Amino acid sequence: MLLAFLLSLALGADLGPAVGSTIPAAERFEAATGEEGATIVFVRSVDWCPYCKKQVAELDAEARAFAKEGRPLIFVSYDTPAKQMAFAEKMGIDAALISDEGSEIIKAFGILNEQHRPGSRVHGIPHPAVFIVDKNGVVEAKLYEDDYATNDKSYRNRPAVETILEAVRGAE
Repeated sequence: MLLAFLLSLALGADLGPAVGSTIPAAERFEAATGEEGATIVFVRSVDWCPYCKKQVAELDAEARAFAKEGRPLIFVSYDTPAKQMAFAEKMGIDAALISDEGSEIIKAFGILNEQHRPGSRVHGIPHPAVFIVDKNGVVEAKLYEDDYATNDKSYRNRPAVETILEAVRGAE
């Protein structure tokens, strides 16, 4: 699994904005961006997805390490602000959570999971992905499951905290 994440990082594979390009909706992230940029983590849902909840909790436990690198964590999901707030309060999450209720940011990033059609309760979720951006919103690295398009269980596989931190440190 680590190899797939590293290949995506090294090759700048095709999910989402290309390495070297500016992220869409950069203004939505400005308030939570650090001195060097940000670590933007797209998750399916902090309301119902156990893999997302685990990833957010594990990453948030290391939030200081990300902040120390000048690239704080920002989590984005299609959940309502109320659902995100309930999760954050219950789990003691301090990192920024951005609600993308209409999935406009998710669509702009090109990471909408199109397997779920309108009307489905999960319509609007992203393919889980991490984008490491500089302070100008330029993508310096990205991590995601390499076979996201063909493996309907790829959402279970998330890069380890240390893998993401390595990518953050390598982006400097």
